[in-house]
Amino acid sequence: MESVTHESLLENNWECTDVKNQKYNHTFLPDLILFLSKDYGIDNNYMIKLLSTPDLGETVSLNINCVTIKDLGGLAHLLHKVSVVGLIKRLLINY
Repeated sequence: MESVTHESLLENNWECTDVKNQKYNHTFLPDLILFLSKDYGIDNNYMIKLLSTPDLGETVSLNINCVTIKDLGGLAHLLHKVSVVGLIKRLLINY
């Protein structure tokens, strides 16, 4: 099980867009933003915030604790799908 680290994120299609705030954007899912907690890994603190911010539709946020890079990939995919469903729902309502 590969843990979530700066290096593993970079190897798995995440780009570090703000080193100071430990902010990452996904290369293939551009609406996703990932934040590592300020003290990530210190004293077993592994809090991650995964945020989906589509141009239109609903913003979806998830705070998770200590996942593997594989789990993170699955969660990112699901979160992207949820935000897309919200976008489609809003488009249909406004149609």
